[in-house]
Amino acid sequence: MIRTSESIAALAAALVEAQGEMPNPPKETKGQVGSQVRFYADLPTLVETVKPILAKNGLAYVQLPCDTHPGAVGVTTRIMHKSGEWMEDTVSMPAGNNGAQGVGSAITYARRYSLMAVLGLAPEDDDGAGASQPAPRPRAATSKPAPPKQEQTDPNAITSAQVTKLQVLANEKGFAERQARLTMWAEVIGRNVGTANELTKAEAHKLIEHMDALPVVQP
Repeated sequence: MIRTSESIAALAAALVEAQGEMPNPPKETKGQVGSQVRFYADLPTLVETVKPILAKNGLAYVQLPCDTHPGAVGVTTRIMHKSGEWMEDTVSMPAGNNGAQGVGSAITYARRYSLMAVLGLAPEDDDGAGASQPAPRPRAATSKPAPPKQEQTDPNAITSAQVTKLQVLANEKGFAERQARLTMWAEVIGRNVGTANELTKAEAHKLIEHMDALPVVQP
């Protein structure tokens, strides 16, 4: 979390000017994380890049180690303006398992990372060597089996029971011949259909009532 003086108007204006002149530092140092080789800007290169531009705009910075939590090291970076205004941020990094060397490497990494963050410089490929935990392995993509596809049902569509009923009634009431059946259906429901499956539930109900009222045709 960034902390600031009560006012940072002058600091903000100066920082805007400085950032407009500040390039990303060149990546000239090679590091390796696992099997990957990466190039990054080390701390001396970063300081050499930003310090003259900060000074030109009335800005300076200090970086101090600080306590954060067990097993980690922290660095507080404070950007100061000649007006007395300031802003600061603290970052924490794992101390590593290499004793004093691991702690020193973590502090150096934290200083570089914190300074770039406070100045708004773009992130880069970083070394991570000795300063942070190994890069996490990407998780293997796991695909869950697709749920069984549910049949889409139209609540207004004719039911299978209605289709069967219409077939029975058509045979009983003298409409076994297809064209005669379709003609009668069109007269009752007011539109032409080609099969029973094209009927709505309401239309099928109307046809069943109509055909139920018709006399049975004896063979």
